[in-house]
Amino acid sequence: MDFTTPFLNHHDVEDIPQWTWRSLFRDTMLVRVATGLFIGQAVILIRLSTILYTHFDLTKDFMEFYQAWFLIAHGQLNPYLTSVHGYFWQNHLEWIMWPLALLYFIYPHGITLLIVQDVATVATEAVAFGMIRDIVKRQPEPKRQSLGWIAWLGLLLLVLNPWVYAANIFDFHFHTLEAFFVTAAVWQFYRKHVLWGYMFAGLCFITSDVSVTYLVAVGVLLVLWRQWREGIVVGLLGLLGFIGEQHLFYHGLGGVGFSWSGGAGALPPHSITRWASSLWSLGPWSRTGWELFWSQRLNWYANIAPSGFIGIFSPIGLCVPGLVLFEASLGGVQFFQPGWAVASAYALLAVGTVAVLVGMAQKSPALSRMVGALVLANLLGWFVVGIGGLRFRTALLTVDASKTLQHLRQTISAGAEVVASQAVIGRFAARQNVHTFGSTIPIESKTLEFIVLPYQGIQQTFPAEELTRIAYLADHLHAQLVTDQGGVWAFRWKAPSTMRSISIPNAVQVLPAWPLKTAVGRRILSGSATHWHLAADGSRAGDVMEGAYWPLDRGTYQAYVSLQSNGLIQVGVWNDRIHEWLARKTFVATHGRNTLRVAFRVAHTFSHHRTAGTGPFHYQSVPSTLKVPNNIEVRVWTPGHEAVSVYRVGITKTGYG
Repeated sequence: MDFTTPFLNHHDVEDIPQWTWRSLFRDTMLVRVATGLFIGQAVILIRLSTILYTHFDLTKDFMEFYQAWFLIAHGQLNPYLTSVHGYFWQNHLEWIMWPLALLYFIYPHGITLLIVQDVATVATEAVAFGMIRDIVKRQPEPKRQSLGWIAWLGLLLLVLNPWVYAANIFDFHFHTLEAFFVTAAVWQFYRKHVLWGYMFAGLCFITSDVSVTYLVAVGVLLVLWRQWREGIVVGLLGLLGFIGEQHLFYHGLGGVGFSWSGGAGALPPHSITRWASSLWSLGPWSRTGWELFWSQRLNWYANIAPSGFIGIFSPIGLCVPGLVLFEASLGGVQFFQPGWAVASAYALLAVGTVAVLVGMAQKSPALSRMVGALVLANLLGWFVVGIGGLRFRTALLTVDASKTLQHLRQTISAGAEVVASQAVIGRFAARQNVHTFGSTIPIESKTLEFIVLPYQGIQQTFPAEELTRIAYLADHLHAQLVTDQGGVWAFRWKAPSTMRSISIPNAVQVLPAWPLKTAVGRRILSGSATHWHLAADGSRAGDVMEGAYWPLDRGTYQAYVSLQSNGLIQVGVWNDRIHEWLARKTFVATHGRNTLRVAFRVAHTFSHHRTAGTGPFHYQSVPSTLKVPNNIEVRVWTPGHEAVSVYRVGITKTGYG
């Protein structure tokens, strides 16, 4: 049975009804429902974006685009990004940001970028839906009526794919615009609207470096459709564009972007021979290529499955989506987990599934209906599991934290330099100088505003590192504490005129107690920061100190706490990874400030795949080679009736194994 028949007959392509763009919205039941679903999906996506924006749940990726968008709109046509220490035009060939900056004058808020992303996603699905209608409408009239269910199924494959929503709820990326331009180019070439096809293909050159490579796959697809001239032109444009990126943009102009050898964000090879060798070594004929595929097999399956899976066996579902998936897999699970980096594949995979079902129905209608039922059941399973797994992305910050951050954003001066935890840096990027915490922070302004969240949001660090930063700001820089409300710590620091940069250490073995959590105590933040501490008056039983986390591997350790208590006190060590007490020890009154010690042993080492989902609906969310450490917490508990003051807490390693 030849499932590729709907795409390989050149005369069939020419026989497509020559509709206009408005024909997509003709007054039919299918189109009415599709229009309603697309509008509803747009409302849902914009609502999710609004939640993320108002809750300040936007990280470093959003910061880069928001800062560039803001600076271009304010006349800095060559904006320098302090987040990447380079000019924006050098970053991934994302030159479409310049025309997008005009939207600032319509609505001058960062959420505009998120809305653009949402609209591009829905537009991609509308275009794919138009292609699905073309495929079904192309069939002879006697068969066309019996194939209507395939068009309905195709519509559901577009709007119920959970990864479409995943692509839109993590910051802002141009991958949704890439998806629209590539999908629109394929549709227009499919309908023999060559000028429109070339226009959308051309837009890929200013959207990103990765989208240029997709044109090679578009060219191959057109050749399979026997549109030889268009296929050769588009394919050569994509190939020459990629070579130009490698030699002129990256090597000659110092750009940063995609590389065959290392994935998105890696430094590119500097010669045709080198990248060709890298590509050859990653092919299915090589051991390296198979090892790469096998290590990512779960996400290959997860990215393809919700779109019907069988779509990958058609030219339209194989050429562009296959290249998108391959390139994303080079970046590891960070880029290959279902979501934004693979956004350009989902719509065309759904169209490919429709094409296979149509071809199947021509030979065996009963078989096509049975396979269609399985595709629908598979889609619903992935939708339930995928959407359920995405709920956590919309509630990472508490309401109190969001209110505190909103107040800080309104009170921080426009000329101040902001340094913040990566979890919330996005909303603070509308300024000249903004940074996440790193090894060295350049000082460009007289006033620096520091914002640290040790326990909330999407972080690339453990709480101990964020807590170390809080302690350093107060103890060493003597920065002014602005607020400690809602789990948000904000400091203001006047930099000495002779200082040009500052280095803030990462996690240390000893932490002050005052920035930690407390269930029954309160923070004493009066006087010098060296005397700040947690205190409980004995009116309630519970944890005086909690939230002192360290990522530890297997070994023997000793926890120590500097405190003062006039009665019984318990120091415990809790493994949050396996939800188990490793040690608990009760002490009597300390008769003044004293250091209490508790020995414990970590027996577990975690080095396995961390997956999300259930049953056959699984996907990988962290690299399988990542050694996940134990999250060890030290707590201080009081039975009540005793006054307790906790000053410092630390952990030292005493042995291995």
